[in-house]
Amino acid sequence: MSGTILVAGATGNVGQHVVRKLLAANRSTVALVRDIDQAQKVLGTQVKFVVGDVSRPETLRAALQDVCYIVCTIGARFAQGDTAEQIDYAGVKNLVEAAQAAQMRLGLRKEGGGLVHCLYGWYLMRAGRPKEAAQEYRL
Repeated sequence: MSGTILVAGATGNVGQHVVRKLLAANRSTVALVRDIDQAQKVLGTQVKFVVGDVSRPETLRAALQDVCYIVCTIGARFAQGDTAEQIDYAGVKNLVEAAQAAQMRLGLRKEGGGLVHCLYGWYLMRAGRPKEAAQEYRL
């Protein structure tokens, strides 16, 4: 697999592991984040960041420039006021629609190309197993 990989949800439990595995594998990686300063505290400064918010679709088009793949690890942060409908449903819908507008190939897969959205990883993370969830992406 070659090309830039965007990780949505990069600062979450699973997303952090995914970003680190991609970087360790020398893959071109960009983290989709709401706040770069906060994201650097979590992921460090070696990561390339792009500002965007899955709950604000107008921010996603620019974020997807030069991106070939998306790994989606997003999840609502209830303590910050997110709702499951706003992030887990509408956020994924917004991300898929932005990928379609960018003419990305779409598919639900555990490995391969196009839009990669491994819901199983999300469930593993919710079960308190973030390292296993990151491995599910087979990076």
